[in-house]
Amino acid sequence: MPRLTHFPLITDCLRLVIDPRLFQHCPNLRIFNASYITVHYRCQDIDPCQPARLNRLVSLGLTGWSALTFNTATLESTENLVSFKIILSCDYDYDEMCFAPPIDELKQSYGIQDSLAHSEDEPVETPATSRPRWTWDWWLPNLTTLTMVGEFAILFEFKMLHGYPALETLILCISTGDEWPTWILSEDDLFFPKGSDSNTDSDDESNDDPSGSTSPSTAEIVVAPAVKELWLQGRWIFGPDMLSSFLNGMFPNLDELKGKDWGGVQAQDFIGMIRTHPSKLNRLLLDVEEPSLEVMKECRIILKDAAGERDVFPVRVWFVEEGRISDEYVVLTP
Repeated sequence: MPRLTHFPLITDCLRLVIDPRLFQHCPNLRIFNASYITVHYRCQDIDPCQPARLNRLVSLGLTGWSALTFNTATLESTENLVSFKIILSCDYDYDEMCFAPPIDELKQSYGIQDSLAHSEDEPVETPATSRPRWTWDWWLPNLTTLTMVGEFAILFEFKMLHGYPALETLILCISTGDEWPTWILSEDDLFFPKGSDSNTDSDDESNDDPSGSTSPSTAEIVVAPAVKELWLQGRWIFGPDMLSSFLNGMFPNLDELKGKDWGGVQAQDFIGMIRTHPSKLNRLLLDVEEPSLEVMKECRIILKDAAGERDVFPVRVWFVEEGRISDEYVVLTP
């Protein structure tokens, strides 16, 4: 089908199985959307598609089984890609939880082994099925929107943002149920090796540091200068001291931030960041209960309608509790 440019495949009740060679027969695809809601799956049942060259692709939307079988090597040829969404069963608001296999099973399916989790004498089980690895080193200079949900967000590495200089919207959802995976943000997430166009896997035996960490003296900070909207949902754990480094350092031009189910920080930590590190942030939507009157007084948070002529920071703040969005708040300047 060499003349095919638009290809929508949507089903709500039947598993959508794509022929492994489909993309190879559609070299001129510009828009591809395949949707099938996948509630549960086993990694060993996934038969990956063959990689293809899709130089003209500008929009790629994969939901459900089509996402699980996608061969990431295809991204090596998609320099014109503008929008990329790869999710499972969540709707756009991500109110539902998404299924993901246990992290050990998930890593094993990709052939990822944690070198610290096994002793030298302990045999490492070889996975029966090895899926194409996410190398996170693709050069996609035109990508403006990236949405990842479930296992794709769980394995996400922020160093990939170095190859997406035009990215404006980043949405990551790792909420998968009662036993959510936890992402503890550290300095290692903020840096990538200097002078390296490709990324080294954390389990690479050639890594001199057995902890897998990257020293800031031998690395460059990851900066996503074009990102305006950032939405992180799930157990993202931030220490208060990391909050500013992450938001202001990695996303210096961030306009809107949505955070849901985060851990390690409270509303006053965000307000403190706004005060000590003024940024271009204009909208802050936090999925936490509204602070007490005592905290609001201490942090100088007031309702926007009550601000009058007083000087305030440009950012507007909303709190979300059980799906209810609060009134609009502002932060008074000192």
